[in-house]
Amino acid sequence: MGLDQTPIDDDGLAALEDFPKLTDVCINWNPITDRGLAQARFPPNLRHLGLLKSKVTDDGMKHLAHLSALQSVDVQLSEVTSVGAAELTRSLPACRVMFSPPKPKPKQAGP
Repeated sequence: MGLDQTPIDDDGLAALEDFPKLTDVCINWNPITDRGLAQARFPPNLRHLGLLKSKVTDDGMKHLAHLSALQSVDVQLSEVTSVGAAELTRSLPACRVMFSPPKPKPKQAGP
């Protein structure tokens, strides 16, 4: 199911439970956060999850660890680091996590 750049947010993820046979979900370029992943009811046979350019962090990745059929997660351009990617890979060794290191935040000029 492709929901890229649609107005879906954390609360909208609840609708996924109405589609238990989905195996691929792409919700790229949406404001999905860790809270959304925590409350989402992903289909049990989900294999591929696209979260490109989301607001997901390392903390959110732990909410995917129970998805035993998951083969790939794309969290590029999000806030997920190598730490979060490694944690999910430890829980789901067959899952490939695609991520890009977050850009460093600009330093604030001091007084």
